[in-house]
Amino acid sequence: MIIDTEKLREYISHRDDNVNFNTCSMKYLNFLERKAMEDFQLICKIEKLYDKEVLQKEQKKEGDLMDIILNPNYWDCECESDYIHPNTDKKCNRCGALREEQPESRKDEVIDYVNKKSVLIIQHRQK
Repeated sequence: MIIDTEKLREYISHRDDNVNFNTCSMKYLNFLERKAMEDFQLICKIEKLYDKEVLQKEQKKEGDLMDIILNPNYWDCECESDYIHPNTDKKCNRCGALREEQPESRKDEVIDYVNKKSVLIIQHRQK
């Protein structure tokens, strides 16, 4: 924060003979502290408004894109079921589709796929 020397001089020039320089300095420091707190509160309000605005814009964009978000770590083959493959699979063993010729998987479908695989793994380990 930049110290306002004029404000400090004003405090000093209006002091009584009974008030010493340290008291004036403390009053000025209290003023600076209040001003800094006001500035901080204003910054917090601005950041909150900005965050809210950014979130609203992102939600609008997602709505405009109809929430189709792709996951570049997975791809879809031509099979009717179990068509999601991790990028480590270069080819589907059932339909013969090649990874480089197929589209990336949708994010929401990948989440479902991973959840189902996790359940199967847990069930297999329990046997």
